[in-house]
Amino acid sequence: MGSRSSRGKDAGDQSELQRLLDLKNSSQPIVIHDRRGRIMVWSQGAERLLGHAPEEMVGKNFSKVLAEDIRLEDKAIFGQALSGEPGSYGSRLMTKDGRTIVADILALPWKDASGKVVAIVRFIGGPTERRKLEGKVGISEEEQRLILDGIQELIAYQDLENRVLWANLAAGRAVGQTPDELVGRFCYEIWHQRESPCEGCPVVKARETGRPQESEIASADGRFWHIRGYPLVNKMGKVFGVIEITSEITERKLMERQTRLAREMAEGIVETVREPLLVLDADLRVVSANRAFYHTFSTTPGETEGRLVFELGNQQWDITQLRELLEKILPQNTSFQDFEVDHEFPKIGRKIMLLNARRIYTRGNKTQFILLAFEDITERRQAEKALRESEEKYRGIVNGTSDVVLQIDLEGNFLYMNKSFEKETGYSFEEIKGRNIRDFLTPESYQKAMERLAKWKQGVKSLPPYEVQVEAKGGRKVSFEVSTNPVLKEGKLVAINILARNVTERKLVEEKLRASEEKYHSLVESSDDSIYLLDRDLRFLFANRAALFRLGLPLDEVVGRSFAEIYSAEAAKRLGEAVKKVLETGGAVQQEHWSERLQGAFLRTISPVRDPTTGEITTFTVVSKEITSLKMMEASLREYGERLRAIIDFSPDAIIITDLENKIIDCNRAAMKMLEVSGKEELVGKDILEIVSPRTKKLLVKEIVEARKQGVKKDLRHDLVNGFRIPTEISISSIPDSTGKPQSLLFLIKDITERERAEERMREFIYKVNNISLGDCCIHSSHKAAYTIFTQLTLHGVPGICFTRKKPEELASYGIPRERMVLVSATPVPGYENVDGLQQVSLRIAEFLKENRRSVVLLDGLEYLVSRSGFDAVYQFLQEKRFSFHGNEAVLLIPVNLSIFTERERALIATEVNIIG
Repeated sequence: MGSRSSRGKDAGDQSELQRLLDLKNSSQPIVIHDRRGRIMVWSQGAERLLGHAPEEMVGKNFSKVLAEDIRLEDKAIFGQALSGEPGSYGSRLMTKDGRTIVADILALPWKDASGKVVAIVRFIGGPTERRKLEGKVGISEEEQRLILDGIQELIAYQDLENRVLWANLAAGRAVGQTPDELVGRFCYEIWHQRESPCEGCPVVKARETGRPQESEIASADGRFWHIRGYPLVNKMGKVFGVIEITSEITERKLMERQTRLAREMAEGIVETVREPLLVLDADLRVVSANRAFYHTFSTTPGETEGRLVFELGNQQWDITQLRELLEKILPQNTSFQDFEVDHEFPKIGRKIMLLNARRIYTRGNKTQFILLAFEDITERRQAEKALRESEEKYRGIVNGTSDVVLQIDLEGNFLYMNKSFEKETGYSFEEIKGRNIRDFLTPESYQKAMERLAKWKQGVKSLPPYEVQVEAKGGRKVSFEVSTNPVLKEGKLVAINILARNVTERKLVEEKLRASEEKYHSLVESSDDSIYLLDRDLRFLFANRAALFRLGLPLDEVVGRSFAEIYSAEAAKRLGEAVKKVLETGGAVQQEHWSERLQGAFLRTISPVRDPTTGEITTFTVVSKEITSLKMMEASLREYGERLRAIIDFSPDAIIITDLENKIIDCNRAAMKMLEVSGKEELVGKDILEIVSPRTKKLLVKEIVEARKQGVKKDLRHDLVNGFRIPTEISISSIPDSTGKPQSLLFLIKDITERERAEERMREFIYKVNNISLGDCCIHSSHKAAYTIFTQLTLHGVPGICFTRKKPEELASYGIPRERMVLVSATPVPGYENVDGLQQVSLRIAEFLKENRRSVVLLDGLEYLVSRSGFDAVYQFLQEKRFSFHGNEAVLLIPVNLSIFTERERALIATEVNIIG
C-alpha cells in the first residue's frame, strides 16, 4: 500500500470506544481487555462458551481463564498485540466448571487517533462455534468493521492471489475510495497501478514462507511506507490468507535524516570546543564524549561510554549534591551552572572543575539527553589564591588595566576606583569618593546593584556578572558588564570589589546581531572566547560574537575576507604555520600570541574540521582565549617570589624550612652563620631535632605537632647545639598548600644569648639589692615589696609560682599571670588552681621545685595556715622546705607581719628563715 496519505485524527474516538464496549451484547465469544490484561468487556457469547458471568470477570485478568501450560505462549501473543501487530493462534481455555476446551483466538490491537494501543480485542472460536470458511475469519461484518475502522493504520485482508477481501476505513481513504470499492481488486493494482505483484513484496513473502514479513519502501511521489504481512494459518498449517498492515513513515524518515545531519554538524562543532563535554542518557549513562574530555581526563571511550557518570575514574563525580542536580534536569527541565568540584583525579592529579548541565530534546524520536560541560579552573584558582596572599596584591595591574576597578562599602558608597573609571566616565576619584552609586547609575541599574548587594549580605558564595548603565559626564550613558566579589576581614563581609568592562560598543553590535536571522549555535555564541571558522585559504566563513567584538567589525565585513586582510601578513604567516601542522598531524595545535591592537596575550587553538563522507580536512575552527590576566599574574608571582627570597636571605634572624618529616629543605644565610656551616648542603636533609640540645628535643617535638594543628607556635625557648650552646627563641609556622593542608614548616630563630646575659645580670642585681641569696627562705614584712620582688624575678626569666590569699584581680595589678597563681582557700574559684591546707601546699611546692631549678616561690597566707594547722606544724613545714630550697638553689618569699606571733614563735622562725625587710 501507500500512494496516498491518510492523516488527521478521528474526531469520533470516544464514540468508537463506546461502540467497542457495546460488544458485550454480542453472541460471538469476544473479550476486550486493557494494556495490563484487565477485562473491560465479557460478551454474552463468552459467557455461554466458558460459563463465567460478566460481573464475575470484568476487572479480572484474562490470564485467569487460560490453561497454565498455555500462559507463556499467550504472553508472547499479548506482547505482539501491544506492539500493534495482530495475531492468530490456538489456545486452551478453562471453563467455570473446570473443563478445558480448545479454541482459536484472533487478537487485534485497538488504537486511538494518536496511534497508541489502548485495548486488545480477542475473538474466540470454540470447538462448536468456529465460523472460518475458506479464508473468512469468524467475525460478524458489523464487529469486523467496528474494530478495523478504529485502527489508524492501513489494513487489508487478502486471499492467496492478492485480492482484497476486506479493508478498513483508513485503507480506503488512502486512495480516496470506500473500503467496499476495494474488495475483489488486486492490491498491486489499487496502490501501485501494476499488473503483477511488486518485487520483494512482504505480503507475497509472508504467503510463501508462512511467517510474518516486513519491509520499507519509497513510493514514486517521494514518500516512505512501512509494510507488514501476517499469514493466517489453519489447523493443518496451511496459509489461507494474509493481512497487510501499512504505516506511512515519511515524516519519521525525514526527521531521522534531519536529526542525522544536525547531529553531524553539532558533533563537528563540539569536537572543536576546548572544554570537555559529556552527553548522558536518561539513566545518567555516558552516550558520548568529545575529544577534549578524553584528553583532559586521560581516559578512553572504552573506559567512558555506556558507564554511569558516577562510576567514571575513581568515582570523582559521585557527589550527593551533583546527583540531585542531574536527576532533576530531565523530569523538571532544569539546568545548573558553575557547580565546582575539587578532586584528586586519576592520572592528572588534583584539579578544580566547574560543571554546567542542561537538557537536550530531540523531537524526531522524542528522546532526551543531558549535555554536561566541564571547565578546568585549577590554574585560575591557584593564581587567585597566590595573589590574595601576596603583598600589594594587584595595585599595579589594577591601575594599568583598561577595565574599571571599584570598591564600595555595604551601603553602596565609593571607597576606591582606578584610573579607567575616570577615563570611561569623566569623574575623578575626588568627585566620587564617599558618594553613593545611586548618584551615577540609572534607576534600573541601581535597583539591580542593590539587589546583588543584598545577596552578598545574605552570605551567597558567588554571583554571575550582570550589566548596568552609568550616567557619565555630559549626559552620556555607558554600559558596563559588572562582576562583583566580596571583601572579607576575619571572615566578615566589609566591602564589595567591582570589576566593570565597557561593553557599550559590544551592546550595539549585539543589537544588530539580534535583529538578524539566528545563525549560530548557542554553545559557540555563549563562549567568552573568540571562535571563528576558516577555509583552507584562511578566509573567514564564520565568527562568533566574542571574535567580532574584539575585531570591532560586523559579521558582513568579516565573512569572505582573508585573515591577512583583517589582521596582518605577519599574523597570517604565523597562523599558516600552525595550520600546516594541523594538516600534517591531523590534530589540534595551540599557539600563544600577543595582540598589539588589543594589548593582550591570547592562546589560540586551531582544530581540523573534516568532511564526514571523505574524511578530508576542509576547514579549521579557531578558538582564541585571552590569557592576559593569567600572564600578568604569573609575572607578579615570579616577582613576589624573588622579593620574598631576598627578604628571607637577608633576614638577621635564622630561617629554616622543613618538610612534615622534620627534614631541612632550605635555610637562609643567618641560619648558616648561626650554626657555622659554609653551605646549605651541610644542613639540607638533616632532621632539625639534630641541631637542638638533647634536653629540649622531646618538648620541641610536642610543639611541632601543635604548630601543625594550630598553624603557629611563638616564643619557644630552645638551645641549638653546634659545638657549644646557643640559647634561642623560636617561632614555628605551618606553610599550607593550595588546598589549605600543611605542606612544610618554617622556623624563625632568634639568638637570645645577649638577652639571657642581660637577664642574668638583672636577676643578680635584684637578689643583691634585696639581700637574697640562691637557696634562701626569706620573710618580708611588706606584702607589696614581696610581690614586687616576685614579679621582677619572673619578668627576667626566673620560673615562679605564687600561693596567695588575695583576690585574682589584685594579683593582676602586679602583672602576675593566671598560670602562676595558686589560690589558698577552702572555697574554689572557677578557672583558677586551688589548694587548701598545709599538706596540699607542701605537695604543690615539691612538685614545682622538681620541674624548676633556680625558681622563686611566693607563699602569702602563712597566718591562714597557722590558724588551720597550728604553729608547730607550720614551723616543721618551714624546717623541711629550707633544705629543699637550698638544694634546688630556689628562693622562698613569705610576706608576713611577725608581730602576730609570740616572742618564742618569732625566735623559732628566725632560726629557719632570713628576715629581709
